Amino acid sequence: MDNKDKTKQLQKQKDAYKILEKKHKNILQCARQIFSIVINCLQQLHNIKDGNQANENLGETIENYKAQIGKYTKIINNDEWDEKTEFMNQQVMLDHKKKLIAAKEEKNNENIIEVLLSLRVNALQISPELRKNLVYELIRNDVLNIEETKENSFVLDLLNVHAYNLKHATLSLISIIAATFKGVEYLMSNGPTILEKIIEVPY
Repeated sequence: MDNKDKTKQLQKQKDAYKILEKKHKNILQCARQIFSIVINCLQQLHNIKDGNQANENLGETIENYKAQIGKYTKIINNDEWDEKTEFMNQQVMLDHKKKLIAAKEEKNNENIIEVLLSLRVNALQISPELRKNLVYELIRNDVLNIEETKENSFVLDLLNVHAYNLKHATLSLISIIAATFKGVEYLMSNGPTILEKIIEVPY
């Protein structure tokens, strides 16, 4: 075998390796997605068990989980993965913010938890190296109403509610935001009161 043939063979091996590497990444990413769905599902079940969430729409919720799992199963078996398309677009992000503000004004803990968990699950679905991009979108859209109000009362009110599930959902999202430098800056935009409150939050 001459050098030209060896070069062609080596290139074929490299191309095959790239395809295999990409498929491996697809499977890992789908595993993250399914894992985050499981986390959300368990949280919902605990809420129903503890009486913090009605179960009238349980059938619809189950169908939603089935659809999501089916989607990622197809990706594993056939389709290509484009992680960037999994980011929440700005309209969806703003819809989450509006729903969160409305639920807080109505003191509807169930809806607040639903929005917070949805944001957290979307963050967990993305690989760590790209998760900061979603965090930047959370900050840009000011989902915790920190920059728009120029105060920390929105977050502090959530942390002051005597409901374990709500505190857990709030702290889970804050921990994802605080994992980036910009996220810490965002949380401290109006002073350190949010971080001080987190340190003293009882369970």
